Amino acid sequence: MDDDLKTYLGEQFGAIRTELTALDARIGAIGARLDAIDARFDAIDANFVHQESVLTEKMRDMQTELLRGFQAFSASYDIRMRKMEADTSNLNTSLSGRVNIVEDRLRQIEIRLGLSMLPPPPAPPAS
Repeated sequence: MDDDLKTYLGEQFGAIRTELTALDARIGAIGARLDAIDARFDAIDANFVHQESVLTEKMRDMQTELLRGFQAFSASYDIRMRKMEADTSNLNTSLSGRVNIVEDRLRQIEIRLGLSMLPPPPAPPAS
């Protein structure tokens, strides 16, 4: 009976070894699949990094285009504003000069008619 038990146990251990070898091969295949999946994830990560850099570059290009557009608009607007300021300044100077002339004429008329009791104001500065 001992020989039959030894034979039986030997067969069982052999079957177990065969199954363990098959499991080991399956685990190796799973490990290879996991390595392939890791490689795919690494490729996806590299693609994300590349896409991020491309997207960042495109955003910078858009920002540059916007700033150039604003600068062109701003330059045109600045020229218009300077012209309006110059026109306003010229208009103010012109009106001040005309008012001074009218005041001088009025003062001369008042002096001729003897209506003025105030001394004449100082002469306006030359522009």
